[in-house]
Amino acid sequence: MFNIMDIDKVLSNKRLTKAVLGVRKESFEKLLVTFTQILIEEANNNKKRKRKYGGGSNGNIKDPRKKLFFILWYLKVYPTFDVAAYVFASSKSRTQDWAYKIIPILEKSLGRKLVLPKRKISSVEEFFKLFPETKEVMLDGVERPTIRSQRGKTQNKHFSGKKKDILERIWY
Repeated sequence: MFNIMDIDKVLSNKRLTKAVLGVRKESFEKLLVTFTQILIEEANNNKKRKRKYGGGSNGNIKDPRKKLFFILWYLKVYPTFDVAAYVFASSKSRTQDWAYKIIPILEKSLGRKLVLPKRKISSVEEFFKLFPETKEVMLDGVERPTIRSQRGKTQNKHFSGKKKDILERIWY
């Protein structure tokens, strides 16, 4: 049940389709044919299946059109699973299952692998490992005041060495 995202409204407007999904309506319709065929093949070839294709509980996105819509939206926006669950009136774990199950089917439909960006890079070394062609990086940032721990070692870890805030110097 799509309470927030109205698929028909999005797909009826060419500009909105491109903005929401990142593809033209014609591309969506063309991809839907291949996607549906591969989705049915995958379901029929699934060795773990206990019921016939179509049996079992009805999920929020049982229709191949809705599955393709969801996964294209997910890949375009790349939200957290909490946000995807909210937009598609589902649970976090179910949207995560949808993404992990539908992406391989989309990859087969497109005939290529999809690569999502990593959510967090922890170190400079990790950055250069992920982007070996990069020679140099420039960061532009401003140090912001933070609440420091009262414990000695952790307090020193978060200490920048800068003097007090300018307002503190004026008032005291």
